[in-house]
Amino acid sequence: MQMETTAYSLLIAFLTALAFLYKLSRLRQPLSPKATTSPNISISTTIKASSIIDPQQRQPHCSASVSVTKEPDIPANWLTGSPIFELERRALFSKKWLPLSHTAHFPTPGSYQTLTIASFPLILIRGKDSLIRGFHNVCRHRAYPVTSREFGCSTVLRCRYHGWSYNARGQLVSAPHFGDVHGFEKGENGLFEIGVWVDTVSGVLWGCLKVRGEGEEVDARGKSEREEMEMVTAHGIRAGCLWVGGSTAEGRFNWKVGLSKTRVMMLLGLDQQKQEVSYLQRLRNLNPFQQQQPADSTHLFPNTFIYTILDAQCWLIIRFLPTTEDKTGIRYDLYSFTHANERTTQSLLMSMEEKVKGIIRDLEAEYQMRITGDTESMLSTLDAETAESQSRILSLLQAHAKLERAQGAEIYPARREPRMNTQYEQAEQLCRDLDCGDGGGGGGGGGGGGEGGRLAW
Repeated sequence: MQMETTAYSLLIAFLTALAFLYKLSRLRQPLSPKATTSPNISISTTIKASSIIDPQQRQPHCSASVSVTKEPDIPANWLTGSPIFELERRALFSKKWLPLSHTAHFPTPGSYQTLTIASFPLILIRGKDSLIRGFHNVCRHRAYPVTSREFGCSTVLRCRYHGWSYNARGQLVSAPHFGDVHGFEKGENGLFEIGVWVDTVSGVLWGCLKVRGEGEEVDARGKSEREEMEMVTAHGIRAGCLWVGGSTAEGRFNWKVGLSKTRVMMLLGLDQQKQEVSYLQRLRNLNPFQQQQPADSTHLFPNTFIYTILDAQCWLIIRFLPTTEDKTGIRYDLYSFTHANERTTQSLLMSMEEKVKGIIRDLEAEYQMRITGDTESMLSTLDAETAESQSRILSLLQAHAKLERAQGAEIYPARREPRMNTQYEQAEQLCRDLDCGDGGGGGGGGGGGGEGGRLAW
């Protein structure tokens, strides 16, 4: 018995010594090359996280003490800061080409659709020349929405506030009380246009709110944007698809919390969807034992996901549409291929509303956990693809903030400035004298807040 106790004690001592030597060797090891060159590690004056992308700060505010600090991957107010959201509107949603809609919504001249992205109200409409154009859904008179309907068909759009009317090209065709004013030019008061590019193969409409420079083409896109557009076609999306239905639901969370393609697929139950391949199709593919595959998916940066549901012969587009820093709408639209079974697609559409509500509940809980925890280390808890998206957003915001610091003012790529002249002011005064309005009350409509025709968003 005594010999067994002695052997056991020797074993414990041996293991303890090994653990001590291992810790000692770790302490003596030099920093790895990756650690010494990492951009997140610095020996410098402590800097506030918010100064990373604060456009108003020419130089970071520094504390008096000097310490070794690890710069946060993302700012502490990444999910809660109003300045962050406003910078996203300027640096991201105003400059990126974004998938806005599909040609299935525009079968005839006059077909239009309204939508709001990051508080920018937009309208897409097909003209008599068959071209689909996009505009800010903001009347040039008092910044009221030209139309509040989500879908409709009319070759003339009439603002209900003071009756200003525009055709499908965005041109002002009627302005009550302004027509007889000498020097008032209708051609200078049309709707503000945005860039629209239609992928004729997939039918997806892409839009860019950035004001184009002199001679710049409407569909001028960067390499990464072209690659994303090509991905849509590669996933089998075609212009001949039919719109089954869709809707928008809102939740209290920051839109960046939802940027996980795999998570959304799981919450929608699409990871359980299997491709049904007929026996003849398998013979045609020379593979009669072909394994069933789950629904395909892709992420279109920054806020859109596409899922092809092969067994139902349809595809689904999910978009995260931020309204504020803590309020986001989830827009879902289901499209079917021409040979899809209508009963199957309708059943899928009916189940989608509850599934989207489930996504919102999940993301609201996730959001509360993030804002009460350590937001700065958020990237370390995400999968590689989601973390890459967050990092890419951060890089774009930092680049735009750098431009603003150099210019000494905020830069609004989507802002349009109206042309003002004496004749316009005279007509505006006449409108007031005729008691046509209250000087802008009710204006804005989600994106304006104009005063006397002056737009500001």
